[in-house]
Amino acid sequence: GFVTANGATAQDAEDFYLLGRAHLLQGKYVESKEAFLKAKQNLPQMTGDGRQMLLNEINIGLSIVDSPYSK
Repeated sequence: GFVTANGATAQDAEDFYLLGRAHLLQGKYVESKEAFLKAKQNLPQMTGDGRQMLLNEINIGLSIVDSPYSK
């Protein structure tokens, strides 16, 4: 899957966001949160129009993994 193929090579905000989503879909909430936080840390290096949208998606992912229903 995506995690196996791309987990070790994640480098930028988009990579870490996709990794976080992949972990989320597998029910791995701790790993997902770590990847979303790394995505957020790398967001300042991102240029272009998609930056705000990616920030919104990262925040949605973080709210899901922090939800008491996902524990």
